[in-house]
Amino acid sequence: MISKNIKLSKKTNYNSWDKVNLGSWKVNGDSQIYCELKVDVEKAEKYIKKLNEDNECKITITHFVGRVLGLIMKDTPDLNVLVKLGRIYYRNEVNIFFHVADEGDLSGYCLKNIDEKSLITISKELRQAAQSIRAKKDPSFKKIKSSWKIIPVECSKMILGFIRFITNTLNLNIRALGIPKDPFGGLMITNIGSLGFDSAFAPLPPYSEVPFLIALGKSRFNPVCDDNGKIEAKKQISLCMTIDHRIIDGYRGSIIVEKIKNYFDNPELI
Repeated sequence: MISKNIKLSKKTNYNSWDKVNLGSWKVNGDSQIYCELKVDVEKAEKYIKKLNEDNECKITITHFVGRVLGLIMKDTPDLNVLVKLGRIYYRNEVNIFFHVADEGDLSGYCLKNIDEKSLITISKELRQAAQSIRAKKDPSFKKIKSSWKIIPVECSKMILGFIRFITNTLNLNIRALGIPKDPFGGLMITNIGSLGFDSAFAPLPPYSEVPFLIALGKSRFNPVCDDNGKIEAKKQISLCMTIDHRIIDGYRGSIIVEKIKNYFDNPELI
């Protein structure tokens, strides 16, 4: 059975900078830009702690960041897009992919319509997905991984290119391939802090066509100098962003950064 892989709507109003960006870069492998944003995390952690106490759940900063980015993607359609055949298409759903570490392997789960889900729902769904993946019970990734075991290394690039062409360029979902619909969503989040890293930049996987990736570092106290020259210790977390420059320029990026800061300063807004 063949169906559409991603729900899309074609963008029709391109400004001059959009056209220059699309004409300048070929694929997201040569158009990556990097930005590290350090945000104060104490208010967010206190908010999460209170939610966990009141609801007996296990919300983490990863779930919080996912919810924040889901809301920002909903409010900023230019961020939630797919580029194919030199044109920009708006995604009709806000889907975010979360990496899941599995015994040295790297899998993940794409949480669909995250903008419509509460922190508690996000926490439960991701926790169940991670448990399923680590227990080797996730049907999608189990089938995909078993298929890759028989594919020669020399053919991996060709196979990935074929899958990319079918699922993104043609925007088709072929059930026989065993690949779920829109498996990577419009944004990726990976928690490198859980591995002990304060900060690190991750590349955009070309086969995923995801234009935005955030590597979430470990929260720690840093010396911060205020506008009056006073230095104090503040608990911060690094959001290392890798962005497809065809999608996000400096102006659009500044809007996203301000929205992220606002949610961390006012976590109850989510």
